Amino acid sequence: MNCDNDSSMGHTIIHPQCYKGQAKVALTIQYNEVEKDVLNLCEDCAKVVTKDARRHGYKVQAKNN
Repeated sequence: MNCDNDSSMGHTIIHPQCYKGQAKVALTIQYNEVEKDVLNLCEDCAKVVTKDARRHGYKVQAKNN
């Protein structure tokens, strides 16, 4: 499975993006009591998204695929 932040897919979650990265981490971002997202990311994108989410005060949980 490709990373959800893969630049070859035509959409962007966050910059920098990977190119055809393999999703190895299921990253859950909890925005509030109700809203959350689960992203399948490569290890490099998971680090970038985790840093950004924590900077915004969101809870983050990573699980290896």
